[in-house]
Amino acid sequence: MNLSNKPNRQTSSLTVKTAVIASSLLVLTALAACNKTDETAGQKLDSAVAKTEQAAGEARAKTEASMEKAGDAMKNATQSAEASGSKAMDTVGAKIDDATITASISADLAKDPDLSAIKINVDT
Repeated sequence: MNLSNKPNRQTSSLTVKTAVIASSLLVLTALAACNKTDETAGQKLDSAVAKTEQAAGEARAKTEASMEKAGDAMKNATQSAEASGSKAMDTVGAKIDDATITASISADLAKDPDLSAIKINVDT
């Protein structure tokens, strides 16, 4: 048994190993902390502004496309309504012309004393 105050080799080796392990863990922890990319408040704000501007640009493009489609639909509806109105006016005009002709012929035939105006039927 060794009762001297001299450290033995096993104790000394164990202390060295413990010191090496502890310092290795400390170095690894420090290196891991160095790889973090913490953004500053200004960088976060700049990033948020850029994302907002991008989203606003996309929303604007979608709105413009929708408005263009709506404008085209309104133009088509207006043209269709104009065509329908024109067609209706032509039909009404033709009916008025037919009625005028019928009335004129009936009046001329009614003037003839040899014909009975009641028995006359004019189809147009």
